[in-house]
Amino acid sequence: MLPEDRALFLNGLERTSTATLRDRFHTENFRFSPSRLTYLTEVDQKNHLAIGATIREAGAEIGIGVARCIRSGEGDTAEVAVTVVDDYQHKGVGSLLVAELARLARTQGINRFTAYVPAERRGLINRLHGRGFQMIECHDGVALLGLRLSNPSA
Repeated sequence: MLPEDRALFLNGLERTSTATLRDRFHTENFRFSPSRLTYLTEVDQKNHLAIGATIREAGAEIGIGVARCIRSGEGDTAEVAVTVVDDYQHKGVGSLLVAELARLARTQGINRFTAYVPAERRGLINRLHGRGFQMIECHDGVALLGLRLSNPSA
């Protein structure tokens, strides 16, 4: 993700449901300050990596999904989060984004993803389990899952 992708990011947010945004950001406040938007769109691609998915619609490029991971301290673990615009959910966009993000993350020494998911989102937790994520813990209605990234050369 590059700073010039900010408009695509904002366009995607506008086309994403309140429920999806609540699940992703764990809040009811989806208005982002300029500094928060900068944080989400101007990443170093070393400790905070982000990639986006776009399509062309009526001749215009529109954002349909973002996957990001943020390294935990100096280690090899990063928290991963994915948001896909509602019209494109359950079509493989999120899986493709996570796979590409994992490839990029490994080049930066990240070998494990963690993800926080609302515990009531059993369908999402089951899909993540199906992709290799394991339950680490569940507290206060939030499940923490982890995934060891596979070594592509192994």
